Amino acid sequence: MRRACVVGAVAGLLVLAPGAGAESATVNGSGDLTKLTASNATKALTVKVFGLKPPCAAQHLKITVLWGTKSAYLAEAGCFPGATWDTGLFYLPTRATPESARAVSCAGFRLRYDAAGKFYRLVLPRSCMGKAPDRIRVRSEGNNYGSMTGGTAGPTRLLRRG
Repeated sequence: MRRACVVGAVAGLLVLAPGAGAESATVNGSGDLTKLTASNATKALTVKVFGLKPPCAAQHLKITVLWGTKSAYLAEAGCFPGATWDTGLFYLPTRATPESARAVSCAGFRLRYDAAGKFYRLVLPRSCMGKAPDRIRVRSEGNNYGSMTGGTAGPTRLLRRG
């Protein structure tokens, strides 16, 4: 009887724990990108990209959220004249035609550099990805200034929403 109560209590805690069902993956990168981690939680997708230098020592970073063969969301950051680091979120109805990209306005979207951890963190609320299904893949590409090859990481396996 006591054992059944303990098992029931633990099961209840797991159901209530935030992000308990979030599926995560880590993939190694190549070139300027050393690693990518992604966690597809109920309320937001969180991605960390390692290997690029800080903003404007890194030239460009692109994180793509994809499913199927056609559509995607694209979080992008880059250094522009005047050493200005800027970010944006876009929806691509057709990945084959990047000019089809449409800007997505989302208050919770963040793509920032974590100087202590030396990585870029993307936080993308699921409410900003209305066209994305529950199971997604994530990949990234980017380059540091002076790099001849740039780098890539991913795609991850399909990650279910937690």
